[in-house]
Amino acid sequence: MRLIERESQLAALHQYAGEADRGQGRLVLISGESGIGKSVLLEEFAREVGRAHWYWGACDGLFTPAALGPLLEIAAQLGGELLRLRRVEAKRDRLYAALLQQLSETSTLTALVIEDVHWADDATLDLLGYLSRRIQHLRVLLLVTFRDDALVANEPLRLTLGALASQRTTRRLSLPTLTAGGVAALAQGTEIDATELHRLTAGNPFFVTEVLQAGTDALPASIRDALLARTTTLTAPARNALEVAALIGSRMQSELLVSLLDNPLIMDELISNGLLIKEGDDLRFRHEIARVVIEAAIPPYRKAAIHTKIMDALLKAGCDDDARLAFHAEGAGRADLVLWYGSRAGRRASELWAHREAAAQYERALRSAPNSDIRTRAELSDALAQELALLDSWQESAKVRTTALELWREAGDPGRQSKSLREFAKAMWRLCRGPEWLRASEDALALAEPLGPSPELARAYEGMGLVRQAREMAEQFGLSDVLSDALDTEAWQIRGMGGDWTLPMQLALEVALSGGHEEQAGRAFASAYMLYGDDLRFEEAERSYDDALAYCEEHDIGTFAVCLQGQRTAVLEQSGDWHECLSLGHALLDQQTLSPWNRLRPLCSTAKVMARRGQPGCWTYLDEAIESATRLGEAHWIRPVAIARTEAYWLEGRLLAAISELDRVRSFSAGTTAATPHAAAAGATAVDRCWIALWLRRLTGTADAVDHAVDIEPFASQLAGDGARAAMLWDRLGCPYQAALALLDTKEETHLRESLTRLVDLGADATARLVRRTMRDLGIRSIPAGARTATKAHPYGLTAREQEILQLLSQGQSNEEISASLFISVRTVEHHVSAILGKLGTDSRKGAAKEARKLGLTHSQGLSFATKSR
Repeated sequence: MRLIERESQLAALHQYAGEADRGQGRLVLISGESGIGKSVLLEEFAREVGRAHWYWGACDGLFTPAALGPLLEIAAQLGGELLRLRRVEAKRDRLYAALLQQLSETSTLTALVIEDVHWADDATLDLLGYLSRRIQHLRVLLLVTFRDDALVANEPLRLTLGALASQRTTRRLSLPTLTAGGVAALAQGTEIDATELHRLTAGNPFFVTEVLQAGTDALPASIRDALLARTTTLTAPARNALEVAALIGSRMQSELLVSLLDNPLIMDELISNGLLIKEGDDLRFRHEIARVVIEAAIPPYRKAAIHTKIMDALLKAGCDDDARLAFHAEGAGRADLVLWYGSRAGRRASELWAHREAAAQYERALRSAPNSDIRTRAELSDALAQELALLDSWQESAKVRTTALELWREAGDPGRQSKSLREFAKAMWRLCRGPEWLRASEDALALAEPLGPSPELARAYEGMGLVRQAREMAEQFGLSDVLSDALDTEAWQIRGMGGDWTLPMQLALEVALSGGHEEQAGRAFASAYMLYGDDLRFEEAERSYDDALAYCEEHDIGTFAVCLQGQRTAVLEQSGDWHECLSLGHALLDQQTLSPWNRLRPLCSTAKVMARRGQPGCWTYLDEAIESATRLGEAHWIRPVAIARTEAYWLEGRLLAAISELDRVRSFSAGTTAATPHAAAAGATAVDRCWIALWLRRLTGTADAVDHAVDIEPFASQLAGDGARAAMLWDRLGCPYQAALALLDTKEETHLRESLTRLVDLGADATARLVRRTMRDLGIRSIPAGARTATKAHPYGLTAREQEILQLLSQGQSNEEISASLFISVRTVEHHVSAILGKLGTDSRKGAAKEARKLGLTHSQGLSFATKSR
């Protein structure tokens, strides 16, 4: 393909290569629709940059990929320690570290190419994040291509791209379609009407060249016809060989294809025709589109025979790619081999923390296992259910686990049945089905007790919250995963009794990390962050969040990653970062697969902000939240939901409904409803009692016995009638909305005016209206109406913190430098930068700085506005 209208992109790549060559590593994200010429651009660039060492890897869309496929390809080219670790199937953190070490040792520019990451497994996406944070001072140019014409908002690649955009190393290139002039330049010398050609192909370079090379002066009816027309001139053996190549994949080893041909010279015919391109010892289709069209034209009865030939050749050559072998075995109808290789591929993907790919491989193995023995099917079902659980797909996990339970019951294995029941109980809790959780947990214990001291009994004890027994038995059998879970549960129980929960929680995390138990580590990280937030210990919560989320994302533990983000919305709501709260909350709630338990926090936080702003739709969220919390039957979750509903009723002036809702909170705080994983925490904690007392006083003006037990600030001052002091203390905690409510509760004119000012600045329109009504009822005159001019004039809704970061970003400071300047973590800076880019509608730091200068949001202007809006 001739390179047309790509001069600016080539110039940008040369600039980034120069920066990387000077030790300023760059990650370049190259996007465009299928056939736009991403690979052709990189091939031309590689020819022009001869000084670099080039290493290429690609993701394959033909079959469920082997985890870290591109890295494994690069390892074969790079050699050294990375290749050695690949051969011994080391865990991915060691593979990542080995790659980084070898890159840091090079004295020349190194270019890593990873193509087609729209097909990437989760481990490969995590590799991009890992490298983007660490190549800043290396002579590395990381070039990543992906299709951007079929991404959905919440798919893994979209989320990864959002995170990468905030990295200082990241640059983006987007390839547009060809103009009519560009198409005309390619069509020059042919009889084809260039205008009609542009219309037919929409300027897609691959489509244009395929039509031009179809060998006809007339335009074909479709691109598919143009692609198939290329094959009509081939001999019959060559067409058969092309079908074999299409089922091997977009890229293949020449040696493999030759071994499958009756006459090796046939390959020369395919290359000379331009359907396959030779790259060193490998071959590839000119484009995946061509491979897909050719594959689709293969009659079904021929596919099984071709898959069999490919699989036999791979086995003869000693192929160790279990995922590839499982794919061809399935195509060949070899159930026995699908079961063997699919199971192996699933285990290896799980070991590499690529749980999405592991689930897909286990599903493939199960499809081929209906005639296998009971234990094999039961173990596969348990393995699949576990992978789905880690991905927060609890509904599907519960279905598969039910199958496993039936199989273990049929096999007559009460120990394995008990273990599966314990895991099934977890699914019921995550689905907010408390009674079913309780039945499953009790049944698991009943099955395990006759076995005597055993791992199964230890897990059943932990599941029922019998911490002492679980810890003793876990230590007896060396079950560090059970010990971590028991310590986590113990921490919740201690908190419920008013004690210091931090030590057992810290131990739970340490035990999980040292034992390599990703699920337990994720649980401990999420629990700690949640409890810090609930206890208003926001500084400690902030310090724990970055490491916690990074761990869960890097280990592909979706359940606890979204749990952390859900709790994050609660922290953002309290801290007044409402734009970010709504942005994150809506993004989470838009995920159709988000489990009911993980929806509770964002439902609550998002609804509270919407209610305070007077936005419609908050009751949809609040109704779903109270339904889920009630089904769970756990007071620890019913309380915050009911308090959120109390506030929403209060803001609407429905005091009787608000009081009724508060009565629901008080009744649940009097005791527990069911034994759940946090049963002992269901009794109201000191902080819970403070919230109840505060709302009771606000709604009824009456004291309650619980008032006298409140000794936690700022609640104590607020309940004692010192709203000014309470507001000051809320400000110190970083809770501006609660500070404004503390001033409102005083009913003093000066404080009411200050409360109104604060609420208007926060955008809490509904609460501000309530303050104005209170002021009118008190006979206060000259009440400010509407939003302040400065707030109305604020473009793009940047928060004060975001303006501070934007100013520093515009001065060229890195995330690390901004972190040091503002005394916040680098991870927090990354989140703020990502939010800023989104609000300003740009995908680069340079673009954000340019837009900020255009809007006057930098330097003294930005800080002046930030100060005024506080």
